[in-house]
Amino acid sequence: MNALRGLLYEFGVTLPRGGTRASDNWPSRAEINDAVPAVIVQLVDDQLLALADIERHVQAMEEGDQPDAQEPGKRPSSA
Repeated sequence: MNALRGLLYEFGVTLPRGGTRASDNWPSRAEINDAVPAVIVQLVDDQLLALADIERHVQAMEEGDQPDAQEPGKRPSSA
C-alpha cells in the first residue's frame, strides 16, 4: 500500500494513511485518471486487485475458510 501511495504521490495524488479503499478520503477515480498517465492507471488497477485478493484471503483465513484458488491480481471472468 505504501508503494502505491508513493507512486500516486509522484503524480500529485495523495492517499490517506491507514484508509481503506472505500474511504471517503480517497480521491475520486476521475481525479486519479486526470493526474496519472493511462499506463500507470492500469498498474494501479492491478495493484488494487492484488490488495483486494490479499484482503479476501486474510478474511477467509480468519473465518477458517479456504480462499478461492484464483490467480492473484487476475480479474474474474464475466462468463
